[in-house]
Amino acid sequence: MGLAESISHWNNLNAVWVVSDNDVIAVGNAGLILHYDGSEFSMISCTTTCDLHGIWYFAGDNIFIVGEAGTVLHYDGKTLQTMDSGIDKNLLAIYGISPTNIYAVGEQGYILQFDGSHWSTAWIGKPYLEFCGVWASAPEDVYVVSKSFGFRCIILTEQHGMRLELDYRIISRASGAVQQMTFLQLPGEIFTIMMV
Repeated sequence: MGLAESISHWNNLNAVWVVSDNDVIAVGNAGLILHYDGSEFSMISCTTTCDLHGIWYFAGDNIFIVGEAGTVLHYDGKTLQTMDSGIDKNLLAIYGISPTNIYAVGEQGYILQFDGSHWSTAWIGKPYLEFCGVWASAPEDVYVVSKSFGFRCIILTEQHGMRLELDYRIISRASGAVQQMTFLQLPGEIFTIMMV
């Protein structure tokens, strides 16, 4: 059975990371984590019942997953461990520059950063913001997007170890672009950031 046929049997999947044709990780509601080996999906044992929304994969033994109620999980290839995010807000997306520099974003304007040891709050925006996407090329180039009230883009920079808000823009749905960034609308009101 192929990937498309296998995945259609599972409901409420929220994010998928494809490493290769025989190595796929998917996460979904109620703590669902699946691994596809090229022929079928198997469940990865998970103790949380929270909905899971995002995956970041560095290697088979270094996978990060985020979800509701501040859930952050780390998979070392054998066991899944819960990490302390320090918040109870829903996390909707995750992006890593390196295993020691990872960003997670979510509801009520929260942006978290992982330094390789601990998660900390890097920025808190307005409580009505729902950050649903994050992309970064370097610690001084972190882009976060919200679908609340149209597109909103926060561009963060770091100077002397202090995180500052560099730019805050509201982007109209008609233009859909700011400087070198293009925002693409995908089915289900999910927005993805791509550099052009």
